[in-house]
Amino acid sequence: MLIKCPQCNHDNQLGAIFCRNCGAKLDVETIRPKVIDHRGSDWDLFGIIRRVISLAVLAGLVGVLVMMFLPSPEYAKLAGEDLTDAAKVKFDELNRRLDGGFGKDIYAFSPQEATFLYNDKFLAAPGTGGGAYNIESLSFHLDYQGYTHLRLGTKLGGSIPATFEIKGFLKDGEEGLGLTVTKAKMGRMGMPAVVNRKILEKFMPALDGSGVQRILAATARIEVQDGQYVLTLKQ
Repeated sequence: MLIKCPQCNHDNQLGAIFCRNCGAKLDVETIRPKVIDHRGSDWDLFGIIRRVISLAVLAGLVGVLVMMFLPSPEYAKLAGEDLTDAAKVKFDELNRRLDGGFGKDIYAFSPQEATFLYNDKFLAAPGTGGGAYNIESLSFHLDYQGYTHLRLGTKLGGSIPATFEIKGFLKDGEEGLGLTVTKAKMGRMGMPAVVNRKILEKFMPALDGSGVQRILAATARIEVQDGQYVLTLKQ
């Protein structure tokens, strides 16, 4: 390796103390070529790739949180005083049948009627469930395939609005009436099947209370017919 003299630009052998041409002293440390290490630079190719990946992961996490806490769309509701009054009359007939054993054995309610009656009769005030978990609303919906959709509005920690939705089909069994869940969502984010049971547990407090349990205990079968829930009572 040659070292160039800073005075006369003469090439000298590495290790020389004085220039062989002009006699100037050679300061090896001063004229030694500087080596710049770019491996740790944030702006080299790998650094840029790392930054892009980090931003993509962060954006993905933010997107998931937004989808989880973005409320799912509302289902159609029962509108009009005449329709709500008719639903109340039908509900009163059902209760008279449960009280005295007189009346029809079969009652049919549309999802809109079931939604109105549940929130009017069984959800007396926001806060059902107590503690840090409050049920604000419960809605029913039937899709064209006959699957039942339940949408639950709540506040996590008593203050953070959130919605949970489950989709499934009604079933009868030894354990009584139930819903086999095929899909679950939090907000607008679909949840993996392994957490379906956890989300279903969010709906369990909605079945608490003597009014709901009274109807379920007296019902032998619930079927979906012509877009309605048909309740067949026990004899």
